[in-house]
Amino acid sequence: MEPFEHILKETLMFIAQKGWVRENRLFFDSLASFLSKKLEVTYVIVGQLLPDKKTVQTLSFVANGEVGSNVSYELRNTPCENVMGKNLCCFPSSIQQLFPHDLMLVDMHAESYIGIPLWDTKGNAIGLIALLDVNPIENSANIESILQIVAVRVAHEIERSNYERELIEKSKKLEEADRLKTAFLANVSHEIRTPMNAIMGFAELLKKNKSEEKQAFFIDIIQKRCTDLLGIINDILDISKLESNQLALFETAVNVGSLLDDIVLEYAPMLASQYKSNARFVSNTKTVRGTNIKVDVDRLKQVILNMLSNAFKFTEEGEVELGCILDGESGHIRFYVRDTGIGINPAKQDVIFERFRQADEQVITPKYGGTGLGLSISKGLVELMGGIIGVESEEGKGSTFYFKLPLVPTPINHGVTDQDSNTLSLQNKTILVVEDDFYNGEYLKELLLETNCSIILATSGLEALHVFKNHAPIDLVLLDIKLPDISGLDVAVKMMRDKPSVKIVAQTAYASAQDKISCIELGFASYIAKPIKREELFDILQATL
Repeated sequence: MEPFEHILKETLMFIAQKGWVRENRLFFDSLASFLSKKLEVTYVIVGQLLPDKKTVQTLSFVANGEVGSNVSYELRNTPCENVMGKNLCCFPSSIQQLFPHDLMLVDMHAESYIGIPLWDTKGNAIGLIALLDVNPIENSANIESILQIVAVRVAHEIERSNYERELIEKSKKLEEADRLKTAFLANVSHEIRTPMNAIMGFAELLKKNKSEEKQAFFIDIIQKRCTDLLGIINDILDISKLESNQLALFETAVNVGSLLDDIVLEYAPMLASQYKSNARFVSNTKTVRGTNIKVDVDRLKQVILNMLSNAFKFTEEGEVELGCILDGESGHIRFYVRDTGIGINPAKQDVIFERFRQADEQVITPKYGGTGLGLSISKGLVELMGGIIGVESEEGKGSTFYFKLPLVPTPINHGVTDQDSNTLSLQNKTILVVEDDFYNGEYLKELLLETNCSIILATSGLEALHVFKNHAPIDLVLLDIKLPDISGLDVAVKMMRDKPSVKIVAQTAYASAQDKISCIELGFASYIAKPIKREELFDILQATL
């Protein structure tokens, strides 16, 4: 071996000349080759500790002066295991006898070993440098001194490389997120403009065409497209609330069998028609006929309808099945939708539950449409309800989407029965409508005129309080929550303070379950979300007055 002073000088020059290289593999290989030659050892390993803290991945492996392929190996029962967490380990001879379970030492015919750990700037072990020779090592103190100098430089390079790789990965994720959001916004723009085109177009034709048959046809289209548009808006609001943890549940008791029957009768034919599916629809709900659970009914229905929509969308022929099964052993109730449609590639099955994603953005979105939010919203809602959601699918053979919720049996109060809301007489009743939007106010007036009640319209909070105080009697207040001067909630508090028995129904575009809960807790008689449907309003008025 060359004199120590000469080797030390060349080592320092080597490190200085290499600088911070972009291609760190070249640095590690050239360093390992340099050490092998100058220190006259058979093997040099430069390794990085993997996240499991049990495995080393070689960054360079030199054997007999030649750079070999990188490998990974477990630390357990090896001399490298002794190195990690220490400053330096030296076994100048008989290394195979000291570590009899390390078969790699046998293959290498190793007789001696010197290793040093590598530390990052936070004091964590991140790798090692190990020298092995087929002969006993002499002058180990000199070799150790060289390794201590080199180790600092190698650790810095590994840490820099890791940091650079993390930046690249984060950059890729940000680029992917930006791409998805850009595609999502473009898709949402398309999804919104499509129904808007029909709404505006047929509204214009409605003014010109005098045929009652044509007018009825145009109105049906406008109403359907308005419903589609509202669904898109609700999806965007739901995903926003889920991301910000602001979506609350409004739980009530419901009979599972009745709920599923309603979906089967009302929605399944509509969805099949909407997606032009010829699939045969079947239901398997017999085992839950007498089961009552406590759940947010609207959100439960939303998840089921999302799954049914997907099933009909991707199943042109074959079968779509809605089912529900009780699992008493696990204490869960399992809902599922099975179809015989196009199926999903296993590699894509996790992607479809991510925001803005579909199984194949290049093919499915243009062909089948949609915002790509339905399953992501469903996943968020199911998890919010304490359940889990998943899919079992094989490409070309169909899919089964399912979700399981905790089974919490609960009795149902049958004291209230549904009443006919086709006709409603509120003669001799006076309703104060508080609504600042002119068109919404006119719409409510037109609806209430059918009931033969007396209607007073106020367009601000202060006006509403003045009318309430000076006009008697007022039987019910239909109160908008967002007013131009003072909050509708403040108006309600003042009204209830002056007349505790007053019946106030909140009507608002803030349509979350938490808004509904807040209004009920404040003392409102009921709550209705915009857009207001005639049947829903009449049901509330009938139950309240």
